[in-house]
Amino acid sequence: MIVGVAVVSPQVIWREPGRYVTNTRHRLFLVVDDETMRDEDLRLIFQKLHAALADALSNPFYTTQTTIKSVSFAAAVHAIMEGTGV
Repeated sequence: MIVGVAVVSPQVIWREPGRYVTNTRHRLFLVVDDETMRDEDLRLIFQKLHAALADALSNPFYTTQTTIKSVSFAAAVHAIMEGTGV
């Protein structure tokens, strides 16, 4: 089960790079409490999160370097965390 998700913007300096970095240098972090989760499952989750993030960032009303306040992005992340996909 996924416990938490974090998106870190490229402006934030992080000592350890994340497991998944987008081409816009956003880092995606997952907190998982299931030790048996396979790398393929994690990769699929990251790809879905990346797609949801790209949709949110491509919104013409989104202002860069601000918190993402999108109902559709929150719903997509919640669906991914619940395991139902996007």
